[in-house]
Amino acid sequence: MRLAATLALLAVLGSAAALGQGMMARLAVRTAQVHLGEPFEVWVTVISNSRPMRPRLESVEGFEIEFVGRRDRRPARETIFTYVFRPIETGKLEIPPIIVEGGGFATRTPRAMIEVQRGSNAGDERLEFDLPAGPVFVGQQIEASLVLDCDGHANDVAFNLPFLGDGAIRAILPTAGVRYPVPDGTMLVRVNRKLARGSIAPSSTVTLLEVPVVLIPLQSGRVELASATVRGKTQHRRLFATAKPAHLDVRPLPAVAAPDSFSGLVGPYTLSAVATPTQSRLGEPIRLDLALSGPLYSENARILDPTAALSQNFRVHDVANPAPTEGQRVFRYALQPRAAGVQAIPSIQYSYFEPEGNRYVSSKTEEIILEVQETRQVTAADAEGLSAAGKIETIEDGIAHNYETSEALVNHRTQPAAIMGVVAGIAFLSVAGFVLAWRRSPRVA
Repeated sequence: MRLAATLALLAVLGSAAALGQGMMARLAVRTAQVHLGEPFEVWVTVISNSRPMRPRLESVEGFEIEFVGRRDRRPARETIFTYVFRPIETGKLEIPPIIVEGGGFATRTPRAMIEVQRGSNAGDERLEFDLPAGPVFVGQQIEASLVLDCDGHANDVAFNLPFLGDGAIRAILPTAGVRYPVPDGTMLVRVNRKLARGSIAPSSTVTLLEVPVVLIPLQSGRVELASATVRGKTQHRRLFATAKPAHLDVRPLPAVAAPDSFSGLVGPYTLSAVATPTQSRLGEPIRLDLALSGPLYSENARILDPTAALSQNFRVHDVANPAPTEGQRVFRYALQPRAAGVQAIPSIQYSYFEPEGNRYVSSKTEEIILEVQETRQVTAADAEGLSAAGKIETIEDGIAHNYETSEALVNHRTQPAAIMGVVAGIAFLSVAGFVLAWRRSPRVA
């Protein structure tokens, strides 16, 4: 009995000693003092000869955790796992030891303590998330803005919108620039790790920074927008602020039957048609551009396929569309008239939903007048330069009057003597080659 107990104790001690053999793990945090809702980075570094698995963080409480990625540094036998922690409670929060496994080994990181304070601080910075009042519709572009008001020059500003990526809202940010800060009254900022551009009111004592954000709701109902946060720094301190939670009342599009030409456009749109050329012959292609203009960000807007409206008189071919621009997207087609005498490209119907009037609006493009002629047949007379009357006077027309110098009239016909010389040369070379091959062939005794 004592021997069995001793063996069991040695097995337990052996397992404990194996924990950590061949593998080491470290924990690093960007800062030990943060504000409620302020994101910060956490790195788990594993040193091992084998490839470790991603650590499990189920035991960590009091934080929202997002896995960013891993980086393997094989010569150094290091693997770095990067996370973003966002505290959801105040006070002193513990990051307990995190277990890491791989290659038959396991180890754990040291624990870490994080002090979480409330969002208000001595700098008295304020963050507001401005949204339009009243209900909106699914697919409607909503112009919102993040407004930061703080003392001193702010830089390294980063906004976090925790509601993005949940499938209920799509966000579009302004185009990023290349300098920070830029001298034209704008500042590069980050929104959920994406570069954006905000307008800034320069002052020696106050920063008023406004970052526009276009929101497009993707589903109806009450869409909760969790508190946006901002962090950065001034000349003398770190800044952090939290906006109040917000929500959107999103209505579905009316249940009444939408027009047949409705393709999902929400907002005022116009569609114009341009054809090039408008005078052509049968078989020659005509380029048709349908330009859809509307809200600022319409790169995903679409229209119904116009083939059905055009196929009676034209063969319709899709071609590459030009790159979208702000507020406009061009759909390009190549048309081939089916017969001569086609007189016009018909109007193209389109529809959109108008949120302000809570109604569907139908419209159409202008009809484009065409002149399509028969294909002209190319005859031998065309090649000789004869007129339509069929003149035989080739001295007056034809190739005789299509040269610039007299050298063009030199007789280039091949002479019979030249032909006979070439034939004789080929025959001589053939006989010579046969005799040479016969002399080099082996003799039989």
